Amino acid sequence: MGLFDFLNKTESGLSRGRGGTLSVEDPSRPSSKAIIYQSELDYISRCILDYPNIETGGQLFGFWTSTGVPIVCYVIGPGRRAQHNQTSFVQEQDYLQRIGKELYTRYRLQHVGEWHSHHQLGLAHPSGGDVNTMQYGVGKPGFPRLLLCIGNCTRTHTIVNAFNFHENQPRDYVHAAWDIVNSPSPYRAIVDADLQGLLLHPSSKRPAHGQLYTVGDIASGSHSVGTHWLTESAEHVDIMKSFVSMVQSMFPNDVVKPEILPSGEPLIAVKPRNLCIALPYGFPRKGPALLKENGEAYYVNSDDETWSLGEGSLTESFGQWLAEMYKVLNPLANRPIQSECESSHLDVSEIDADEYRKAEVRTKRIGQENQILEKNLPNDAFTWSAITDNPVVSILAFPVLDKGRYILRFVMPSEFPSAPPEVQFGFSGELPSGEARLPIHMDNVQYKNISELFENSVDVFYDTLKWESDSSIFRAYTIACVLLYYHNIADLEGRNIMDYIQPLLDSPNVLKQMENTIIQAIKETK
Repeated sequence: MGLFDFLNKTESGLSRGRGGTLSVEDPSRPSSKAIIYQSELDYISRCILDYPNIETGGQLFGFWTSTGVPIVCYVIGPGRRAQHNQTSFVQEQDYLQRIGKELYTRYRLQHVGEWHSHHQLGLAHPSGGDVNTMQYGVGKPGFPRLLLCIGNCTRTHTIVNAFNFHENQPRDYVHAAWDIVNSPSPYRAIVDADLQGLLLHPSSKRPAHGQLYTVGDIASGSHSVGTHWLTESAEHVDIMKSFVSMVQSMFPNDVVKPEILPSGEPLIAVKPRNLCIALPYGFPRKGPALLKENGEAYYVNSDDETWSLGEGSLTESFGQWLAEMYKVLNPLANRPIQSECESSHLDVSEIDADEYRKAEVRTKRIGQENQILEKNLPNDAFTWSAITDNPVVSILAFPVLDKGRYILRFVMPSEFPSAPPEVQFGFSGELPSGEARLPIHMDNVQYKNISELFENSVDVFYDTLKWESDSSIFRAYTIACVLLYYHNIADLEGRNIMDYIQPLLDSPNVLKQMENTIIQAIKETK
């Protein structure tokens, strides 16, 4: 065998018994693998364990093989002035530049990518904002490829997933399998000693790894984090958020948040009920499962009669399944299942049948609302919050004047849909106008109640909306856009806003025409 044949087979994984037979990498596409030394994987785990409830992150340094496989040789964590938030991480730029310069000047290590955690949110793959960030960076001079690592943590373990991006199709990332070199990086001890006056290290002394997606999983075809529905598309994270909002609407007085199992399966935890809703491997073909907090089954239907994929959206199917499960969880809502629940020792609070019906309507409605938003808006123009007491959807405002980016946020009360959503508006100058997507750092947007838009703005909004139980959030959104648009125009021209608003109040046709203008502006950007 010739030298170049040997090198090609070694890099593709064909000559390594551990990885089995893998396909040859295509250098024009994102690689399906990422090579990392065990010491650097341990370092990321230790950093994540330092911040189990908020995001953290850092950078990856190393090299690229001839076919575009990243080799991670050295990892850094957050700088002293890095910004750690519940839904975002911003590295300290001075720290990154100082360390990055030294790593290249002294050791010729290249900046090959980024890593950050989604802590216990359970989002094991890039969010829409992550994809936007990588799309912005990949393809710049010197960066035809980038590696992004997403970390999660459970109560006892961390899980780190690798995603490769390529300039040819920057949104078409690949969930890469780890090819782990089972030894310390040859750079770790040297760099730590040489830069000891500059580097900051995690306080957690030991890593704690959960199940990782490795080249062995590809070869064996075994289930792993890499084959789960949640990792197949960036848009699936938004669907996951809508699931969480639906569960929150079903249990408005409980704490609802997504997490992730060591196996990589995402779940939605409902506290203090000690209830978890897991999305197993095979989802959505295979239905969700109700689990106790310790992982034991709450309720098992061997025929899986409660789950079916209808002609509607996935959120609608989830809402129907959740309504059925609510009957199981609340004995007074469904007397025949009460003894079955009691025999399983379910820890549930008593909710009367009327409350059950309200919760069922709320849950199905959130699924329907998500379907309407998916149909009418670009994927990156709206997102459901997964960390609030009430379901919240944030939507980019259309049309937007050049002076900045406006976000509209709709908070669903516990009486929704009988009662209308509360409306707030925020401003972000993060993105130039003309881009139909939300800003990357949503937690930096400061919101105000719509009552602060102009005098009597709340009355004007609800008078024009005329909310009824079957009214849609999308219509509330278009009316809020109209008011926001005229507020900006009046401010720009120095006129009284009522000069623009009064015709809307006097004539339904004028309001309808403006709503159609908003919808047309959305279609032009979708």
